[in-house]
Order: sequence, then structure tokens, then C-alpha cells
Amino acid sequence: EAGKRDLRGLAADEMPSARRALKEGWYLILPLAVLVWLLFSGYTPLFAGTIGLALTGMLILGTAIAMGLSSTAVRVIFWVVLGLCASAFFKFGITALLLVLAVLVIACAAFRGGRQTLAICRDSLADGAKTALPVGIACALVGVIIGVMTLTGAANTFGQFIVSVGQNSLFLSLVLTMVTCIILGMGIPTIPNYIITSSIAGPALLDLGVPLIVSHMFVFYFGILADLTPPVALACFAAAPIAKESGLKISFEAIKVAAAGFVVPFMAVYTPALMLQDGEGVMAFGTPGGDQQDQWQIGLLLHHLDHGMNLQEAIDCPNFHSEHFISSFHPRAAYPGKLVLEGRFPQATIDELKRRGHVVEVGGDWSEGRLVAARRDGKVLKAAANPRGMQGYAVGR
Repeated sequence: EAGKRDLRGLAADEMPSARRALKEGWYLILPLAVLVWLLFSGYTPLFAGTIGLALTGMLILGTAIAMGLSSTAVRVIFWVVLGLCASAFFKFGITALLLVLAVLVIACAAFRGGRQTLAICRDSLADGAKTALPVGIACALVGVIIGVMTLTGAANTFGQFIVSVGQNSLFLSLVLTMVTCIILGMGIPTIPNYIITSSIAGPALLDLGVPLIVSHMFVFYFGILADLTPPVALACFAAAPIAKESGLKISFEAIKVAAAGFVVPFMAVYTPALMLQDGEGVMAFGTPGGDQQDQWQIGLLLHHLDHGMNLQEAIDCPNFHSEHFISSFHPRAAYPGKLVLEGRFPQATIDELKRRGHVVEVGGDWSEGRLVAARRDGKVLKAAANPRGMQGYAVGR
């Protein structure tokens, strides 16, 4: 996507410095640390978020007051006193924090810089409320949908329907299960998502003969993908205020980027060995090389499976790659019709490719591919390594 839209990162001299940001604003991490501690201590997210917001307000207002103090010693004393007041939360609860926050607001209202800080805080709270509205609406819609499906028994009825359809078409049942899980998973946290999808949709796949682990991963996978699937796409709506863009538009872009991910669970159902279920792996092979990986691997498969070559012979065959599509590497260019061949291809093959309109570039004799492969032959493990240098390992790495 970045290459297609010609999106480029910031220049090195424009990149913000994380070290500098931490040095200048390290104290802003304190409310986050308290928030995480409260969550792990068993407090509700609403309570922890309220405390974190109150502490953030104390730091911002306290900074405005401290900047107006005359000396460093006075500022240190001020921060120590403010910290002790904030620690009163552990004994007196949230009332102590709200009282300290009220005192800081009154103090800031007494001078010009403080009033400006209060105005900034007011605007920030207003912006936060506005950006939270789409997420809140999405959560409300999710509650309605899940409530209707569970209270009416529609989810269980649909599960039975999936099983009946699967008697004739497993693929259609998988598609229906995918849709069901996307609906059931809308706006739900990870653990409840798994519980709901595995208890409602999982049994339907089990009845169709899908292995237990595969069926649970199938429904859980699509339950999680609900976070980027319209119309709810909660993760996209949460990202919308950051990107200053429509949440629905972000969700459609997310679908395009993640399109290949919708195929993976189907592959696991039809080939359970991908998840180490029902059998064992036969062959493992691969290569680095970005956009050229699939091109080199297809050649290996064709030579080994269709032409009966052993692994080493298949890897040693002359290789090539196309530059018709945008490259994975800088400068991410595309050259339609261009082929890069190893020099070991017969001249007749090169001439024929040129006659058919290809732009042919002949490289070194052993310049294409970094393939390695290993496969089982009974109890024997056979392996082959790339002779072209670089990652030439197959066994004992």
C-alpha cells in the first residue's frame, strides 16, 4: 500500500527523538504507570481510567503553577507536597484526588498562565468526548446485536443450520461460520470473544469433522477480525481520531490490506497439517527475497513435484524473476515485461522470450534464489541447500 500510494517516511533529521521526549516529559508516564498498576490490582477499567485522568490533570495544572514559582528549591518543595497529597488516594480514596484537583484549578484561575492552561484542559476534554462518541455508539450497537442473537436463541439455530448446509458443502458452511463469528465478535474483548465464538460456532465445525484445534482457531480468528470489518470495526473507529479520518473509510482500507488474512483459516481447515493436526508435515522450503520469494519457490515446486527432480536438482536449476510488479526493495520500482534470468539459461530460451516481447536481463550464472528445502521420505529426512551463497543452510542450522 505504501509503495502504491508513494508514501514515504520522514527524513532522518525530521524524526522525533524518543530520548529527548522522555527527557523532557518523563513525568507524564507516571499516570500511565498508575493506570496499569490499578488494572493489575483488580480495579475496574472505568475506575483506573478516572484515576489516571485525574493524575494527568494534576501534573498539567501543577506544571503551570510550578513554572511561576521563583526558585528551584520552592518548585521541588511544591512537587513533594503535591506528591504527598496525591498519595492520600491510598487512604482516603478518589475524594482526596478530586479535592487536590479542585485546589489546583482554583490556584490556576488566579493568574494568566494558569487560566490559559485551564482553557487547554477544557478543550482537550471536549475533544476527547467528541472522539469517544463513535466508539461509544459502536459499543452500544454491539450490545444490541449480541443481546438479540443470544437471548432469542438465533445463534444456536444458525449453528444448526450451518451443520445442515455442511452436509452438502463444507466451503459454504465455513463462509457462513465466518460471517457468524464476525458478527459475534464485534466490539468484544479477546477472552470473551473466544468464549462466545467457540461455544456458539465452534461445535458446528466439530460436527462437520473439522479437528478441535482447527475449528476453535477458525472461529476465534474471524471473531478477532471483526475489529476491522465493517460496519462496527471498533479498532478502526478507535484509530479514526488519531488519523483524523472516517472510521468506516479506515475499515475498508484495513479490509484491503488484510484481505489475504481472510484466506488463512480456510487453508487450515482444508490442510490441518498447517496447525500440526491430522498427519505430519511432508516438506518445508523457503527463501528470503521479498517479492521474488514466491517466484523462486514456484520453480522449486514445479521442478520437484511435476518433473520428478530431487530437491538439490530442483534448487540447482536455472532461476529467474519478473520485475513486472512493484519491488519490495528501494526504490520500489516496477518494470512491466522485464525478466531477470541467470546466465545458465540456453540462448534459444532467451531469444524466444525476447521475441515474445519480454525485456530480458541476463545476470550471473548463480545469481537468482536463496532456496533451502527439507522433506521426509519415510524415516529419512532429506534436505538441499542453495549453492548461490548467502543463506545456504538446510539442516543443522
